[in-house]
Amino acid sequence: MCIRDSSMYAPNRIEARAVKKVIQESAGKDLLKIDLFDVFVDKAKDKKSLAYHLTFGSDERTLKRKEVDDLIEEIEVGLEKIGVKMRRQ
Repeated sequence: MCIRDSSMYAPNRIEARAVKKVIQESAGKDLLKIDLFDVFVDKAKDKKSLAYHLTFGSDERTLKRKEVDDLIEEIEVGLEKIGVKMRRQ
């Protein structure tokens, strides 16, 4: 199992559940769990920051770091389609 924290900026009009849905669809079956753990709304800039714990894993084998990195990239592409930008650490 691999846990990654991922944070992103979204326009205030986009709901956290829409972001969660895109993350789940983009990552597929190897995303075992997703937990929203932080929300900061900046009304002046009309955006919010969302942070999630993402738990990846497979019943068949141990996922390699590169595989999880690729899933994160797929999530990023999916989120950009709805106007959400992942923050880079």
